[in-house]
Amino acid sequence: MSELVVQQPSTLQHQDHFNSAVTANNAVDGNLQSFSQRTIQLCLDQAEWLESMASRHGGSSGSDGHLALERLVDLANSEPATTKKKLFLVVRCHRCLQHTRGGAKHDYSMTLRDEQWQWLNAVRERSKHPTVGKTLRIIIDFYRPILERDVSLEQTVFAGLADASGKVELAKTLM
Repeated sequence: MSELVVQQPSTLQHQDHFNSAVTANNAVDGNLQSFSQRTIQLCLDQAEWLESMASRHGGSSGSDGHLALERLVDLANSEPATTKKKLFLVVRCHRCLQHTRGGAKHDYSMTLRDEQWQWLNAVRERSKHPTVGKTLRIIIDFYRPILERDVSLEQTVFAGLADASGKVELAKTLM
């Protein structure tokens, strides 16, 4: 069986284009955004990695994995169309074998902005993923090795999570 290799964009391209996405998102940060909580299935290592990114970059430990996930969703949404096709349509699962379904999954409660849930559902439909959870697992599995190899990009993507945590909590109290 031949392995499909997806060429990743260079780190500099990722940083430039994520900085543009963060700038656009920060432009609406002054307005109160609407958040929703949903239960999704993740593999344990994915949930642990999100939590570690959140705690490493300023979120409170143990409950802010959704903040790291929010950043990854923003990053995926900011990708050019050709990268989105590779991200969501190219099968490259490294954890699956012919007789398995990618490992044991557990339910996790995640809070994202409503427009992120809408975008994820649209991606799920276009890509024919069975669930939004599958779409999110694909996003995590795509970016995790890239960010593990590039600490500078990791810092760019997850910078300021402590500030984001306060905004989510404020929005939750107003719901």
